[in-house]
Amino acid sequence: MVITSYIPAEKFSRAVEHPCQFWIGTIPFRLSIFGRRQQVGGLTRFIGPVVDYRGRTPTKVDAGIFLVTARNIRDGRIDYDASEEYVDPDSAASLLARGKPEIDDLLFTMEAPLGQVALIDRTDIALAQRVVKFRGAPDLMRNSYLLYWLMSTGCQSRLETLATGSTALGIKASKLGMIECLAPPMDEQDSIVALIRREIAKLDTLTAEARTAITLLQERRIALISAAVTGQIDVRSTFAAEAFLEVA
Repeated sequence: MVITSYIPAEKFSRAVEHPCQFWIGTIPFRLSIFGRRQQVGGLTRFIGPVVDYRGRTPTKVDAGIFLVTARNIRDGRIDYDASEEYVDPDSAASLLARGKPEIDDLLFTMEAPLGQVALIDRTDIALAQRVVKFRGAPDLMRNSYLLYWLMSTGCQSRLETLATGSTALGIKASKLGMIECLAPPMDEQDSIVALIRREIAKLDTLTAEARTAITLLQERRIALISAAVTGQIDVRSTFAAEAFLEVA
């Protein structure tokens, strides 16, 4: 059942609370638009057909079509360095007969790991068995907004309650409709996505600066040790000063 209703501002403000709000600020749902309809329902209400690639094992080769596996999908993107596997073109064509990848299709891992998502950024790929793909329904759900919704703490917690398995958690395709979604108007989805991307860009910049600083400090540490053990630095005065302080 899908519920389409007006959501009171005070209730929605509690619904969007998130541990990251201290740095991301206020989610840009303007109070002036709470008279507009916010659609609430299961995931399958807001997406097109789900393309499931399970049941077919591709023939792997040393060079060919890049195979995107569940290991490649992490943190909202496809990490092509996390796992490098290839399938021959004929095997890829058979595998993709159910649905060829298109730019901005949303990939969702069904198990091991569960609930990782990414948007397709190239079409010369094949998709492995533990991955499904779908798109947001036109005029209802932006793929980019849906990506961040599925990455949210609340949605990930919901996935855990729906998952089964002892060693590796997984979810059945029949349960995708039990993942609750909130679909604000399309322009509000665009505002939310723009805000998140701005904040992520800032964090990525800080991360890159921190990595550069760590690399520089490591290089200086090695240079200092090398200079000290080869006599390029006179450490006798340092030891003399320390000995004097101990005596005093």
